[in-house]
Amino acid sequence: MSYYKEQNGNSYKRISIGDSEIMQPVEIQNRYTKTIQLQNAVVIAASGVVNGGWNSCDGFDKLGVTVNMNAGTGMQITIDWSFDGTTLFASSSDVQPNYDGNASKVGFETPVIAPYFRATIKNKDATNSKTTSSYGYLKA
Repeated sequence: MSYYKEQNGNSYKRISIGDSEIMQPVEIQNRYTKTIQLQNAVVIAASGVVNGGWNSCDGFDKLGVTVNMNAGTGMQITIDWSFDGTTLFASSSDVQPNYDGNASKVGFETPVIAPYFRATIKNKDATNSKTTSSYGYLKA
């Protein structure tokens, strides 16, 4: 290290681009994840909708969701977002659902856009109720 003195007697370190003392990452050692059961064997009435409870996703940047319905007649899955864990602020259905189709097992990933989320699942079968379970997988 080299120093030079100013006229007022204070010393300052000479800085050069080649003398960086910043620790550079070599590789990512690990990612932090968290799994949350969103719904467990919930019965959704014919053409019915079930809103899950609010879950914290603070500190995470991605949310993976998996949903399993007992038959493949169709479901619509929407992720709702809240900033206080109580009030619905925005829903992915404001633009489009995260999933809308006939599969009985679905998985998708979405970016986290607020500190709290919940999964809303609609049974698209107009005549039969369906049993559904879902999980959220948070990644940072």
